[in-house]
Amino acid sequence: PRTRESILEFKDNLICGYVAFMAVGYLFLSQVSLEVFDCTDRGLGIKTLDSKPTLRCWEHDHYLLVPWAIIFSILYVLGIPLLVYHVLHRVKRRMLADIFKRRYGFLFRHYE
Repeated sequence: PRTRESILEFKDNLICGYVAFMAVGYLFLSQVSLEVFDCTDRGLGIKTLDSKPTLRCWEHDHYLLVPWAIIFSILYVLGIPLLVYHVLHRVKRRMLADIFKRRYGFLFRHYE
């Protein structure tokens, strides 16, 4: 039988792992959502998307991607850090300092 302490330790490790996964996922999702704006001038006024050189920038097919890229850039690039800040700020007030540091300490430990 598991003790209450071992269950809490498992929960802390699970939360820590999830937050670490979100940190890595954040970088990937941010990069993908911003790729739509990364165009290169190929000469003669032709700009193509770096991630897909056959797609011309600021033409019909590219215009279909831009609104989605803006939405997801706002959600990922701004939304995830704001959500993490909100959760950490809210949770910090309700938790004991040692539990908070055990779960989320890796995010701010090197800034102390």
